[in-house]
Amino acid sequence: MKAFSHRTGTTTSSSNSSKAFFGKEKAAAFFSQSNDTEQPFFRPQPVQPKLAVGQPMISYGKENGALPEKEVAQSKPSMQVPRQASLQEVSQQSSQAANQGQLTPLFAGAPARKNPPGGITYIVGRSGSSSLGSTAGLTLRKNAAAFTAPVFQTTNRHQRVNGRNQHFATVLPTQTADVIHESFYPGPGLHNYPMASQPATQQYQYFYRISRSLSNLIRLGEQEHLDDLQRAYELTYGLIARIINQMSGREFGPANTPYEADQLAARELARLLPAVLGNQPRNWPVMLDRLLNMTERRDREGWHSLSNGPPITRGRRVIYPLQQEPTFNVGQVPSSQVVNYPQGP
Repeated sequence: MKAFSHRTGTTTSSSNSSKAFFGKEKAAAFFSQSNDTEQPFFRPQPVQPKLAVGQPMISYGKENGALPEKEVAQSKPSMQVPRQASLQEVSQQSSQAANQGQLTPLFAGAPARKNPPGGITYIVGRSGSSSLGSTAGLTLRKNAAAFTAPVFQTTNRHQRVNGRNQHFATVLPTQTADVIHESFYPGPGLHNYPMASQPATQQYQYFYRISRSLSNLIRLGEQEHLDDLQRAYELTYGLIARIINQMSGREFGPANTPYEADQLAARELARLLPAVLGNQPRNWPVMLDRLLNMTERRDREGWHSLSNGPPITRGRRVIYPLQQEPTFNVGQVPSSQVVNYPQGP
């Protein structure tokens, strides 16, 4: 299936004001002019999600075909309601399931460095904007349609006892797959302003300067977004698939009809999953999208915000060093504090 991409990234703003990544203001001119010489300044521009249709990228292969049905002996379900696992526990259990061929290994991606002088120009181009706007790093977030969703399936059998049919449902294993979200950050050095932002006179050449330490912080900021997206998957499709695979091979019954036997299995799934997930597959992608969107909080709160430092003029070159805003706190808020099940409707 196709998926829509959404932009998420480390944000930049002017020295005089700090603007969230998803600001509502109108786009401002990239440069202004004084009475004496052209003096560019950086103004944040709103970055709205761009509905760019692209093929989903599966990390370790596409979804596999349906598994063959199998008959197993009747047994009584004895599973306990699991507590909500930590991110580390979910990852470890998912890795174990992957080794057994039940789950695709989890990997949401890693930020790719784009070096100067054209790194920022490349990032701007991928963002769909004509200027740097409010992005320094960029993560293209896919939605639930790009993921391989787990499937809850059963196979049925019946046996005749005392002249009546007794029906049983056996849960089949499932598979799921995380996706890679493209992510970029600018390498250290002098980056050209995007060509569309250069003033018409070309009297000066304008650059962003990104230090090695700031480049690494931007990379870490984009990795935070990717970690958020991976956690969103693990708390939904990853967890659902793990529970289904724990139930696989168990037989539910006897029941008067195949439908009633299936309902016994479905009720057990609902008991084992967190209530916000339930056992209705149509609700699972809705919850996944809600959790994926939670990574936007890092930008709204200004945790990735940057601004221009004082300009440095060297001949015809005007260099603007990027610097951290007071709200910048990359590395301080883990994904476990950003992406969690909602507490209400």
